[in-house]
Amino acid sequence: MVKIKLTYSIYCGLPFLKDRIPSSCYNIQVNKAIYTHKQMKAFAVALLGLAVTAPAMAGPYVESKHEFKGTDEDFSKQVHQGRVGYEWKMGKASPYVEGGIGHSVPDAGEGETFYALEVGSKLKITDSLSAYAKYENLFQEDETRDWKVELGTKYKF
Repeated sequence: MVKIKLTYSIYCGLPFLKDRIPSSCYNIQVNKAIYTHKQMKAFAVALLGLAVTAPAMAGPYVESKHEFKGTDEDFSKQVHQGRVGYEWKMGKASPYVEGGIGHSVPDAGEGETFYALEVGSKLKITDSLSAYAKYENLFQEDETRDWKVELGTKYKF
């Protein structure tokens, strides 16, 4: 007497019932597809949740800024910056500090490298009204220092 062990591959070689697949193999494949689909859906929902909450999380960040400046139709210069920073929560305020390096390229002439340091804070006054303040220093290669103080408010409808 010969004993034959029915494995998945042998079992799926039995007479075909649905789309050339035995009904039990068909159910196994459909269940695998449903399980994989549910896993992908859960992963997508988790990524979406992370993307939505990311701006509210405090901690380190990397930022790039790219400016193209001019007057009327005349292009004057472009400025590219890369910065790293850290933001944290203190009640309704979100103070931050960031620093980095940049390169300014005028329309005609050679560009120059500079270093940037910025400190500031955002303040949520109400659900619709917020304010911000920041102080920025740009240290040029020729020992000059450009600085800027910026204050502002934002009202969301």
